[in-house]
Amino acid sequence: MALHKTSSVHLTREYIARIQALDQSGPNVNSVIELNPDALAMAKHADELRKHGQVLGPLHGIPVLLKDNIDTGDQMQTSAGSFALVGTPAQQDSTVAANLRVGGAVILGKTNLSKWANFRSFESISGWSGRGGQTSNPYGLNRNPCGSSSGSGATASANFAAVSFGSETDASIVCP
Repeated sequence: MALHKTSSVHLTREYIARIQALDQSGPNVNSVIELNPDALAMAKHADELRKHGQVLGPLHGIPVLLKDNIDTGDQMQTSAGSFALVGTPAQQDSTVAANLRVGGAVILGKTNLSKWANFRSFESISGWSGRGGQTSNPYGLNRNPCGSSSGSGATASANFAAVSFGSETDASIVCP
């Protein structure tokens, strides 16, 4: 983007198209639980700032995905994969989301996760949540996506965003 060979809007549109083609249909990886309805507006704003010589940080205009247990004080839900939390939006951004916004990142959406970050049973299935369903490994749809950050791991390996955030409790990031 610094060389003006692409734009944040272009990147954001391409990632959304890729998610729609491969995650929500096609092989149906099912790793993105929700797309941010404000993502393109955020990308356009980032491009406008860049056009006027203002770059807010190294992730300025870069589309990022956040695990669905990272609060965003916007239109998106933060449900930890549970229907119990749907309809109770976060009142404010988490520190992670706030810092990403200050740095100009485009929050593209939320990734699926093992419900309650896998703290529902010692025998639970990785990558399954009531709200998001079962996330698949993008390189072997019948293989375990592993860890509660399975959606974030799957989105990173399937190139659904430049950056995908997970959270670590007990092999949540290192497993996928």
